Amino acid sequence: MSILPRFLHQVLPRLATLAVAGGTVLALAAPAWSAPAKGLPALLAIARHHNPDLEAARLRYESAQSRAGYAGALEPPRLNLSMMQFWGLQGPSAAITQMVPLGQKRRLEADMAGREAEAARAEYEAKWLSVASEVKQAYYELVYLEKAMAIHHATRDQVKNLQRVANARYAVGSATQQDSLRAQVELSKLYDSEFDIAQRMQSAESRLNSLLNRPAETPVELPRDFPQEAPRPAAPQAQAQAEANSPMLRAAEASLAVQEARSTLAAEERQIPDLEVGLEAGQTMPDGMNPAMNYFGGMVEISLPWLTPGRNQGRVAEADRSTAAARASLDAQRTSLRHRVRDLAYQLERTDQRLQLYRKGLFSQVNQSLKAALVAYQVNKSDFGTVIDAQVAVFDTQIAFAEAQYDYFRLMAQLEAELNLPDPESKSREK
Repeated sequence: MSILPRFLHQVLPRLATLAVAGGTVLALAAPAWSAPAKGLPALLAIARHHNPDLEAARLRYESAQSRAGYAGALEPPRLNLSMMQFWGLQGPSAAITQMVPLGQKRRLEADMAGREAEAARAEYEAKWLSVASEVKQAYYELVYLEKAMAIHHATRDQVKNLQRVANARYAVGSATQQDSLRAQVELSKLYDSEFDIAQRMQSAESRLNSLLNRPAETPVELPRDFPQEAPRPAAPQAQAQAEANSPMLRAAEASLAVQEARSTLAAEERQIPDLEVGLEAGQTMPDGMNPAMNYFGGMVEISLPWLTPGRNQGRVAEADRSTAAARASLDAQRTSLRHRVRDLAYQLERTDQRLQLYRKGLFSQVNQSLKAALVAYQVNKSDFGTVIDAQVAVFDTQIAFAEAQYDYFRLMAQLEAELNLPDPESKSREK
């Protein structure tokens, strides 16, 4: 055996082992989105952990929570070291002082920080509901577009079959060339519409991937059709549930509590002073003489808020107006929430009625019309235009039904965000 074959015989197995190991490492190091996520729950899980806006809201909440942990605590004491020289007396001294707010000031500051943390947590929850709703809407738009593309492809095949029938009849003198041209016109319309759908799919996929914080071209695995529609809530029940569960209302209520505490604190600072207490120890001695004399003393400083009435009254007025503004904002958000939920509930009701209309009659009617037109055309009792019109009616009905399904799920995703229901409904409805 020559040197080269022997070398290859020894090295190739090792290279194969290294290649397998390297492939395993690369597979483990690959990002989570290298394989398509399966189903809406998986996409929501990715958004929950990777959406940048949601991550920013979470960090703001954690920051506010950390601030609440030390709010209301005493300021750190101060140490003052000095060397005194006064009228022939000199010596070192040390003093330690502590600021002590009186009244309920520390408790109010702690309460304000705690309420701010509550507001930040509610805003984080509201951001998650918003992100989850956007993910659902983008996902269901992709489901609709995928279904619409399938409808286009099936209709194209049907029109091509009709064109072949027209060409065969034209060959034997039973039809005119206009029949084939009419079919070609409809095919051109379908091709043009498919191009628009493809562009819209790219946009929806990019939007969904941006919500998941992953590359825009990452593939999304989609079901063949929409899942079963979830029952829609009635408007009064939806409004009551939204008011009870809305994190944005909780955030507004917490913000109002912060402003109320700030108003109380401003009133306390206008009437109740703060103290600064201290202890001092040192030595004094005549210049160049012994022995040294030790001393020990204390001090108390008190603020005088009554001497600056304009400043304190201005702070109280500012805090009172901020409280009134927070209360008005809460009322406005509650009113807006009621109107949004009511409008979504009624839109869902109308969309559900459209879906039932398609299911109970329209589909069978347009299909029967197409069959009747084909039979009449084959026995020369109808022209080709009637057949094409019937085929277009079937196509339009299928597309309209798919649009109604998308509208239902899009509206339901918005309503679920208002009702604080981001995950369970998606998991239960997913096929």
